[in-house]
Amino acid sequence: MIVILLMLLGAIPGAFSQITAGSSQPEILANCGDAPSTTAVLKVVMGEIIDYFKPSTGNTVCEMVNSNNKHMYSSDKITWHTPTYASPNIYLGSKRDWPLSIGETRKWISQIGHKKKPKGCCYYEKDGPVIGWGCDFTAFWEVNPENVSGEVSGDGSVVINNGILTAAEINCDVHSKQPLICLEQGCTFKKSDGIWDCRRRTLADRCDELNVGAGERAAIEAQGLGYDYVIHAAKTQCLNRDGRGGDFFSACMWNRVSKLCRENLQAAKKCSYYTDWLSCTTAHKTTKTHREEPSDGNLKNGSKRCMWYFRGKKTDPANVATGHCRPWEISQCTDYTNKEDCNEKDGCQWWDKAAKCHGKRLLPVPYPGSGA
Repeated sequence: MIVILLMLLGAIPGAFSQITAGSSQPEILANCGDAPSTTAVLKVVMGEIIDYFKPSTGNTVCEMVNSNNKHMYSSDKITWHTPTYASPNIYLGSKRDWPLSIGETRKWISQIGHKKKPKGCCYYEKDGPVIGWGCDFTAFWEVNPENVSGEVSGDGSVVINNGILTAAEINCDVHSKQPLICLEQGCTFKKSDGIWDCRRRTLADRCDELNVGAGERAAIEAQGLGYDYVIHAAKTQCLNRDGRGGDFFSACMWNRVSKLCRENLQAAKKCSYYTDWLSCTTAHKTTKTHREEPSDGNLKNGSKRCMWYFRGKKTDPANVATGHCRPWEISQCTDYTNKEDCNEKDGCQWWDKAAKCHGKRLLPVPYPGSGA
């Protein structure tokens, strides 16, 4: 089942951030029709060197990979340069010493082929020696960030999973029993009013419409849908939104345990911004493409953390409706080594089984931000 699902997902255009293009110029040229668009980006990985190429104005990816002078170059997909081109026998790359003019230490940028020489050229390391022809490499097609748009085009196209504006499937509802085919047709498979259905993508689509959550299996199967297919469809859409989160980062975040899709916050928020236990207690988790740490969180183990405080005992469920998210506080309960001293300390509770004093996530009344 898992293998079948992965095979199906791999067939969905835009389901992943990159598509393998090949390991030689002839192979890349043969696969240029697999590119996300005619102006997609070609990522070339040669050792530790990663170079990006896109077609220059008026050219397509197929024309680019079959010539020496129809491309632009970037080391980061942000700043693009038009190189001084190499000889007509070379595919992509640049003329000798051109990279020095843009602050690089190499004499050539990556070249994916030569009409008379094997493989690629020229380096495996940024500051390493020139290898010359015969370098192994792998190339990938990626979405061109310039194709990402937050607007519906005049011809009625809509933004699909990978951010490319493409003609929308008019009759999305005919795929309501086929979650993965729904995505393949440029539609979205999401939940509305408790019903999972295939619909047209719109600019009003939200991350939380892809939440599967606990206890959904029975309801999904009651609709005649495969639970695993719905999970994979929701996860695929969540992780491959159209980049409206900013800086071409994913707009949503998928929690593989809770099966929830959450908004990817690009700017730091106060702890009080988070209104549920899960988002509050995980707000400190940060990577390059995820959210920033809470702006007013207190440091714990190197992260600025929030904590979900609520009225009740430590044994109460943490996601009670009366909870409130605020900066993490040090209870210092573990400093108390006997039961009497522990229980006299506000916010502490002695655990007989562990013979230790622990802090209770207890919400004072009134609590900060309650308005009381």
